[in-house]
Amino acid sequence: MLKKSTPLTSIPTSGHGHGSCLSVAAAAAAAAATAAATAAASSTADLAGKKIQSGRELSFVLRASSDTLPTEVNLRRWKIQTSAVCCLCSQPNPTTFHVLNGCQEALQQGRFTWRHDCVLSSIVQFLKDNVQDGSTIYADIPGFQATSNPPSTVPPDISLTSARPDIVVINRNKNRVTLGELTVPHNSKQSMCNAKDRKANKPNYLTLIQELGEQFDNVQYVTIEVGSLGHTIQSDFHASLKYLCNANVSKQSLRVIMQDVCKTAITCSQSMFSRRKLSVWSSPPLSFYSHGKFTSRVYNPP
Repeated sequence: MLKKSTPLTSIPTSGHGHGSCLSVAAAAAAAAATAAATAAASSTADLAGKKIQSGRELSFVLRASSDTLPTEVNLRRWKIQTSAVCCLCSQPNPTTFHVLNGCQEALQQGRFTWRHDCVLSSIVQFLKDNVQDGSTIYADIPGFQATSNPPSTVPPDISLTSARPDIVVINRNKNRVTLGELTVPHNSKQSMCNAKDRKANKPNYLTLIQELGEQFDNVQYVTIEVGSLGHTIQSDFHASLKYLCNANVSKQSLRVIMQDVCKTAITCSQSMFSRRKLSVWSSPPLSFYSHGKFTSRVYNPP
């Protein structure tokens, strides 16, 4: 029986900036914008676990969501500098969106991939603790790939596909396979929906699902969207993880992974923003939260 679950979506909300010396007027304007963002945040969709323990993290989320971080365009607006171009790609007027999600040079350098893999690592750690007995987890991070050359998350005895889902959970005893695809898009509803639709309709994934359906009784495919500022829709996120685990997962465990993923995304985005002026990017270790504790592992890009 082939089952393709409805890919699951997340929805954003709201936004510390890297320190800079602002004029009194500029600082007052930034403070006013932050206050407005704080007020608006109370009516937005739920922030994962609704717990950001660090005041710096909360400030970053609020200021990023209201585009009041010290981006090049804001520094020019605040009369701190005269030019406003991206330090990486030279695009004029780079906004917070550009720095955290839109810069093509940052994409090519692997900055966005690093953040994605950090969030993925947090999810994989959760799956290790909660998947159904007899299941094997493959993921597109070092140490969890089915093969490393070429890198693949689908065991070659099942398929020689070029598709490389972020997560593959196989239970041969139950004749079941679940594919999961993670995206860390911009924190807007439209961006979340676009990411969901794009991943849900990738031709090579659809072909893989059909191929697996000839070998397994139960094939599931879910998508997971976690905003670059850590926001997601709780019910959809929980449903995706339950599909991947195929086991009873306690509400407390789901709350913890929501908080872990939230803080991982925020911490990574904050680190990326603070390094936005560095022309060369050397990927730091994969850093993520697991069970509320910060950890890291060596990142070895394929």
